[in-house]
Amino acid sequence: MCTADPNLVKSARVVPRISYQEAAEMAHYGAEVIHPKTMLPARRSGISIRIKNTFKPDAPGTLITSRPAGRGSAPLLVSSIDGMALVTVEGTGIFGQPGMILRLLTPVANAGTNIYMISMSSSEYNVSFAIMQGDLDRDRGLLGEQVARITVERDMSAIAVVGAGMKGQHGIAGRVFSALGDAGVNVVAIAQGSSEYNITVVLKGRDMKKGVRAIHDRLNVGRSATGRGRRPALRLVGSRAR
Repeated sequence: MCTADPNLVKSARVVPRISYQEAAEMAHYGAEVIHPKTMLPARRSGISIRIKNTFKPDAPGTLITSRPAGRGSAPLLVSSIDGMALVTVEGTGIFGQPGMILRLLTPVANAGTNIYMISMSSSEYNVSFAIMQGDLDRDRGLLGEQVARITVERDMSAIAVVGAGMKGQHGIAGRVFSALGDAGVNVVAIAQGSSEYNITVVLKGRDMKKGVRAIHDRLNVGRSATGRGRRPALRLVGSRAR
């Protein structure tokens, strides 16, 4: 597993160690190196997994374990998915209604749609979520029964920054957003998990490659992944269209 998709970032480097949780988050957001379900038996039994390059069998590769790298050396991950749609639903019926988000999205999930990100306005007047564009027509029909207005933005991409190195580190989100802003990339939607393991941004599909490179360069990932930098490494693993 590398700090970036080498097809996008020439300075990508192999990451020596990550945790099961980091690997699962990475796979959810587009990395094709490993499927999260393949890790379950090993994770339950506390068995480490080593991912290796078949073209370089003598190289150590990446070790997936129950624990992330030590504090200060734990890398971050960035993974990306394209071919997405951002769906925003609006309506006064959403405001202040307990369980409304669950009722709204359960039919979508039951239809077999993977929801990659959910973002809600502070006023609770609208909710945005990212899905694959191929699921759009079916899901719009399911949502139309419950909300007054649906807005869809097509040809979107998601970039997720994931990792234990984010926890307790000040300014990670600021550095990510400033990197995107300096590169002229507009962020359309944002979500951050309470576990501090994840920051996800949705942006125009045409800006995905530029956004990935900007984040990788700003966080100086190439050096820190190999132990020469002081900042926590950023792993950017595999862009994927589904």
